[in-house]
Amino acid sequence: MVVDTLGLILVLWVHSASISDSLSGEILLACVIKHFKKIRKVWADCGYRGYLEEWFYRRKPRRELEITKRPRGKCQRHNSSPYVE
Repeated sequence: MVVDTLGLILVLWVHSASISDSLSGEILLACVIKHFKKIRKVWADCGYRGYLEEWFYRRKPRRELEITKRPRGKCQRHNSSPYVE
C-alpha cells in the first residue's frame, strides 16, 4: 500500500504471501513513478533496504527514496518469545 502524507491511499495491491516484499515494493513504486508525476520523495520501511533501493535508482527517477530507520530499542525479539514489543 502506498499512502500520501495525510494517510490517503494512492496505490493498493493485495497479493499472496508467496510474493516477496521486494517484488511487491517494486510493483508499487513502478505505479507511483508512472501515475503520480508530482511526487518527489518516497519513504519506505527499513525492510525494503537493499534490492529495492538498487532497483529504484537504476530507473533514474526524478524522485528521492528514503529508507526509514527504526528507533533504537524498538521491535526487538526476545529469545523466549516470538512476539515483537
